[in-house]
Amino acid sequence: EKLDPDLIAFQEAGWMPGKEHQVKQLLAGLGFHIDHECDGKDIKKVYPFGVAVASRWPITRKGLWRLSVTGNALAVEVEAPSPAGHFLFVSTVGTGRWQLDRELQREKDAVELDKLIRGIANSEGFPTIIGGDFDAVPNSASIRFLSGLQSLAGRSTHYQDAWTAAGKKGPGYTWSTENLYVRGLTEKIFHTNNHHRRIDYVFLGSPHHYRKYARIVNCRVVFTQSDGKDWPSDHYGVFAEILARPR
Repeated sequence: EKLDPDLIAFQEAGWMPGKEHQVKQLLAGLGFHIDHECDGKDIKKVYPFGVAVASRWPITRKGLWRLSVTGNALAVEVEAPSPAGHFLFVSTVGTGRWQLDRELQREKDAVELDKLIRGIANSEGFPTIIGGDFDAVPNSASIRFLSGLQSLAGRSTHYQDAWTAAGKKGPGYTWSTENLYVRGLTEKIFHTNNHHRRIDYVFLGSPHHYRKYARIVNCRVVFTQSDGKDWPSDHYGVFAEILARPR
């Protein structure tokens, strides 16, 4: 409520049969249009790794992509007011590419995600916005590819990394052992109690690929404090502000 976002991308959004899913519970009464990948499906068991989106504005279309390796991406068309208008909003997560030695899988998913977005997004309209848990640090090949810094699989592209585009100089860690939930995991799976990475991102479509104006004016990491022993998530959130009208 304090952040008052227009759009939210959720990853690992839990689903329980016969109950309201986590995103609907969290945002109840706040006036969001919500779409979860399991909506409208006959899911018989608990599904902990869903992707979901929430929007202040109507959602007119949606599509779920199963990326070729281990990722999911939920893409929706948002009907925002002028000057943005209709544009694509994507939430993505990889359910089996988190291991430190899985960069090849992350690279393949990044290439396929770009192909899918570029295949359906309206280049005459407002840029696509992506929010996701990419399990990859900024200098990894998958993030360098999405940021236009290198090619992969004979392909190149460009999205603006909101943290970098906003001129942030700090590390911007979104997964850190300062979070007690993370500390337990890293001790178990990485055998370390000192672990910090930036692996969650907001990306904005390139000015080379879309005609309408958009500029990232601020970006910060949020939800970095606990309430007693309870943390909002094992990941911190990424909050970006995007200007849709030329100054």
